Amino acid sequence: MDLQQAYTDMETLVLSMKSVVLSTIDDGGNPYTSCAPFGMFDGDYYIIISNMAKHTKYLRQRPIAGLLWIEDESKAQSVFFRKRLYLETAITLDITNHDVISMMTERLGDAVKSFLSMDFTIVKCTPIQGQLVLGAGSAFEVNGKALEPIRGAGHRPSKS
Repeated sequence: MDLQQAYTDMETLVLSMKSVVLSTIDDGGNPYTSCAPFGMFDGDYYIIISNMAKHTKYLRQRPIAGLLWIEDESKAQSVFFRKRLYLETAITLDITNHDVISMMTERLGDAVKSFLSMDFTIVKCTPIQGQLVLGAGSAFEVNGKALEPIRGAGHRPSKS
């Protein structure tokens, strides 16, 4: 698969969903995982979450998060090779950029404005690194916003 097709397939996977699996690190250093509505703008990902949520507390203490988009099992050709994108991201909290809010409202509906008038905040998630899997033998390292094919690391039988 060529790189341009991989970018297209990655965007198709991500934009086929309106929420993302979000992982943060709790006070004990353990992963805390849930989900959040999201949007994309200029190559970054934006989530909207309550300031009362545990995730927000953890992000204020440790501004890093894991994001995961994964193909629905019922649509996957194989449960072993579900399309998925995992990103480790750097966090910027309390985004008030008008263009981002407009994108979020267009993507998720007018509820965004209502939530922002209450206790919700928009969080920018900037990709650092990760991995994209588009099928058997089709995997890519993510470095920032760039993809690089993973070569020569295929699955092999283990010795008994």
